[in-house]
Amino acid sequence: MDCGARNLSRCVDDASCPIRCDGCRVVWYCSRFHQSRHWSEHKLVCKRLAQQARKASSVSEFPFSFELESSMCGFLDKRGLHGKGLWKNECSCLAGARSPRNAPAAPLESWKQYYEWRDLPLHSPAAILLHSPLTLYYAINQTSFDPREKLTIHYLGPERELEQLEVFAELLALLPGAQIHIDFVGPAVPSSSHGSTLELASYPKCLDASCECKLETNHTITPTVSVSMWKGLYHEVHHQISRADVVVAFNAGVAAYITWRPTIELLLTMEVPVFVTDFCEEACVLAVECIDSLEPNHVTFPITENPFRQPAGLWNTGIDLPMHANCFIFGLGVALEGLLS
Repeated sequence: MDCGARNLSRCVDDASCPIRCDGCRVVWYCSRFHQSRHWSEHKLVCKRLAQQARKASSVSEFPFSFELESSMCGFLDKRGLHGKGLWKNECSCLAGARSPRNAPAAPLESWKQYYEWRDLPLHSPAAILLHSPLTLYYAINQTSFDPREKLTIHYLGPERELEQLEVFAELLALLPGAQIHIDFVGPAVPSSSHGSTLELASYPKCLDASCECKLETNHTITPTVSVSMWKGLYHEVHHQISRADVVVAFNAGVAAYITWRPTIELLLTMEVPVFVTDFCEEACVLAVECIDSLEPNHVTFPITENPFRQPAGLWNTGIDLPMHANCFIFGLGVALEGLLS
């Protein structure tokens, strides 16, 4: 664990934090001196962190039978996936999945439901890669999206996703027939890609040669998911982009970066649903506090454990709570019912 007061002054020992707060039991310190210095700040959240810790076990519960290790590299290397294909950033083992013949009969609400529908074995680590498109799918299902209408999504702050755009083609399987356009907006977008558009025309097929996905009629799939790239902060470039029906900001760190303030101020005027995720519940709590300081009571979808959070936890964090990409989600905006109809 990192020292909870590491930002105040140099730690006694950068490699060891043997002292844990007796109140919350989730924040550690390198020395009693640092613990004492940090108390004026930590006492404001100590009880809240203790409450989060008491319900933390559910965050680490997944149906999968694969075992994660102390490093993602070791986990992938053991499976012969390290540095290969999309796994260069995390990875994909969808090659053995059976292509779904029909859309889900009802909105999927858990990884277990998704794996059963996609005919994936629970030892497949596909969820490590697919958490972003499935979280996007989950967010869309919280609105009254009509699959017969075109849906434009503004996806704020992408980083790793820019190297894994192919995974968003899974929306073709999840929402067949829907016309979806995603605008990726953020400083990490390469300058050379600014304003560019591409189409995601297919999703991974199964290995069974006799499967329906190999039929001649399915060789060419009409593209229904397209993506565009926009470099810059959202409040600076949004005027260049077509109007959004939904805005998402995944693993946003709203409370950690001051540049979010003008973007949040803009979003509060747009009257579209906005969904924000972060690595733990506390990060979402702090984000909501920041938003409430600008416009109180604007959060309409309360902080919720995301059923499609990434199962791979984060290592070497500064707080002893389960940490997962897209771990918790909340939404803000005008009333969601009927908004997109």
